[in-house]
Amino acid sequence: MATYTTKHLFPYNAEQMFSVVADVERYPEFLPLWEEAEVVEQHGDSYYTDQVILLGVKPLHFRSKTVLKHPTDIEVTAAEGLFRQLVIRWHFEPASASTCYARCTIAYQMQSPIWQIIIDPMLSYATQSTVSAFEKRAHDLYGAVARLPSLRACFKAFCAYHSGAGNIFKTASHSSLRHADSGARLPAVPGGGGVHLLRSR
Repeated sequence: MATYTTKHLFPYNAEQMFSVVADVERYPEFLPLWEEAEVVEQHGDSYYTDQVILLGVKPLHFRSKTVLKHPTDIEVTAAEGLFRQLVIRWHFEPASASTCYARCTIAYQMQSPIWQIIIDPMLSYATQSTVSAFEKRAHDLYGAVARLPSLRACFKAFCAYHSGAGNIFKTASHSSLRHADSGARLPAVPGGGGVHLLRSR
């Protein structure tokens, strides 16, 4: 059985990404290849979905079962149509208060060896494009993410602020910092130039 696993850092929290992936009936709105998805039966944290995926000009009909373990795990299985066996597992874990890691594992075996040969080369690309589509969907639902400023930008802002408060900061061409009093070398500022920090007198 062919298996592919990818891990991705999403700029949204685990709760948000779990909700996006669990909302299977919305898949045709944003996932490539998905033509139809309809939940036909639901029992607590599990549901069955009739789905249609378009592979070239051939529509692939199958019914899947989804089991939710909120908010960390989603498992999708199918064993009909062209699939002898299909298992998709998502696992979400917080990376910070506003970001999360998601691991997606897809394992499958087709009924026909010919279809197995056709699908195998597409698996890596299809998984990556699917992950990207989920991130775009989260962006559409939750809005743009505030990016943290770089270390260099923070340092420049710090220098500008304190230079106006009585400290003197002189830009230099060095790639490191040297304290004017002690001569101790400080770590380089990423991106090139450095600064000499002089205590005001």
